[in-house]
Amino acid sequence: MNIKYTRAINILSDKLKEIPEIDAVLLAGSLAANNSDTYSDLDLYLYLNSELSVEKRHQFILEISSYSEVNNQFWETEDCLILKDSGIKVELIFRSYSWMENELKRVLEEFQASVGYSTCICRNFLESQILVDHSGLFSPLQERFTHDYPVELQKNIIDKNFPLLKDILSSYYNQIELAVKRNDLISINHRVSAYLESYFDILFALNQIYHPGEKKLLKIAKTECSCIPENFESDLNDLLRLDSARILETLSSLTSHLKQML
Repeated sequence: MNIKYTRAINILSDKLKEIPEIDAVLLAGSLAANNSDTYSDLDLYLYLNSELSVEKRHQFILEISSYSEVNNQFWETEDCLILKDSGIKVELIFRSYSWMENELKRVLEEFQASVGYSTCICRNFLESQILVDHSGLFSPLQERFTHDYPVELQKNIIDKNFPLLKDILSSYYNQIELAVKRNDLISINHRVSAYLESYFDILFALNQIYHPGEKKLLKIAKTECSCIPENFESDLNDLLRLDSARILETLSSLTSHLKQML
């Protein structure tokens, strides 16, 4: 890891561990997964034991940032900032132990699949580096859920996502076909993105790998997956060029080659 990031992580964790409402601080994202690059930001997950007021968070962030956005509510509760000295972008994401435990149980013990990204949060947590753990709960939680990929979960992810690719009336393929006929480029783009969410959910499940999230998927799939569909990279490249004359042909190719693996 770049020394600039290491220094920033050490400074932040030293400051955050002094805030009594924070039980644990976990480093996640590409830095924790050792696939960061020069564009990577710093993702810190803060697990609270009681409410940490926006005012207190704002005061803390003002001391260390050149720019900040406090209490963003677009996905989870997040504070985003640019560190004064290094210029590193930092995201502070707020969670609770009980929420994380329930999410892990839902997916890895109850084997519940989603439409796309089924195991993404699980991988995010299990790959996280524990920087602060006042309660002592987080290392045992990682150990509890670090085990072989559940076969029932694999089946459920495939069963939930594969029909959406092309098999059913409301499949992404059929929706994209109508959008192509209408020359509705926005709809095509929207549905292709949804197709790829389910496609990669299936591919990672097939390889018994937890989903790595929405970034660097082609690179990670080529690196980590031992089973890759025929024409995988070339079909994806053709699809993402959004050539309406070939998009349905390419979707058929992607789906049929994935089906051969199933």
